[in-house]
Amino acid sequence: MVSHSSRLVFFISCALAASYWCANPASVHAQTVSGTILGQIQDQQGAAIGKAEVTARSLETGALRKTTADDTGAYRITSVPAGSYEVSASIAGFKTEVRSGINVTVGSDVAVNF
Repeated sequence: MVSHSSRLVFFISCALAASYWCANPASVHAQTVSGTILGQIQDQQGAAIGKAEVTARSLETGALRKTTADDTGAYRITSVPAGSYEVSASIAGFKTEVRSGINVTVGSDVAVNF
């Protein structure tokens, strides 16, 4: 036989857990399922190439993620689903560079420099 006080303690424990999950839903569902592709774009002399377009294409789905490098040649593509990618950088006046077999894992930062 379960006593009245044991049921009350159980009820209060459940209520506290439920209120925590409602108040903090991110902590319940905050699993990362993606990574980041980032890097630097430079010419053969090491000078930054700003404003280049960078594209990551999923080899599994064909989905594209694009960004533009800043004035220092740095770029970052966030929230890239885990998988294998082909990454390219292009800008007028330069040959398009392509890197294949770029593997993004969950929570990783993958450097791809051009």
